[in-house]
Amino acid sequence: MFLVLSDSASVDVQVISFFNDLEALYVLFSKTQRIHDLFEAVQLEENLKVLSLKRLNTVRWHSRDLKVLLSRYDCILSVLETVALDSLIDGNPRKTSIGLLKQIQTKQFLATAYLFREIFASAGPLSRYLQRVDVDFGKALGMVESAIDELNELCKEPELIIRYVEQKHNSPSVIWQQPRIRRRRRIDDENAEGEPAETPEDHWKRNTFYVSVDTILNSLKNRFEKNQPLLQAFSLFAPSRFPQLVKNFKTAHDLQACLNTFCETYSIDA
Repeated sequence: MFLVLSDSASVDVQVISFFNDLEALYVLFSKTQRIHDLFEAVQLEENLKVLSLKRLNTVRWHSRDLKVLLSRYDCILSVLETVALDSLIDGNPRKTSIGLLKQIQTKQFLATAYLFREIFASAGPLSRYLQRVDVDFGKALGMVESAIDELNELCKEPELIIRYVEQKHNSPSVIWQQPRIRRRRRIDDENAEGEPAETPEDHWKRNTFYVSVDTILNSLKNRFEKNQPLLQAFSLFAPSRFPQLVKNFKTAHDLQACLNTFCETYSIDA
């Protein structure tokens, strides 16, 4: 499951940049004491509960890992702006703040954050469950199907994320960054011109939203659905499943078919 989520986190330049920026933010705010203290002070000034940025755990993905980023986004911008303008702060912290301010002060960054919050909410529980020592493969298959259903629903609604970004973050300083116009080669006597421009929102939907969701859906199906008979067979050996055999296999034929699949797969040649 780790590979499934990792696939979706490395399919687009915007997504790769997003996760790199998250790591840089965490390092800057947690390792530089002056910036850490400033972040706390800004939250207290806004009468907010003091929270610290979380490092995104790439093994046990969880939507709450993005909670502080999204709920304290304005505070984070305020800290970066203060550090970027403070000539008394020299060296890497100030340079990093200037670079991060440019990177995260876009609605593409925010939309990607909300997108992966939804992806983690759908796929994260399955990822964490599969790492348990007492994993029940029958239950895991049900969780796979549930995750696929939720992600299919998410795939239909990119506009919901865009509208949410617009409603929650309407500061004039946070904008949709205009995508770079792609140039194509001139053919014969054509005048060289760029491809028809698309809106930043459409560009994000096409290159980030759909690519990320489709990647994780395809990865889930390829890694789990084709192994469904085998996983069902393994589920027989989970002690917690013994009382449920009657419900799982309504007839003796179903149980026999499951056992046959297991035996055929793991048969030992004489």
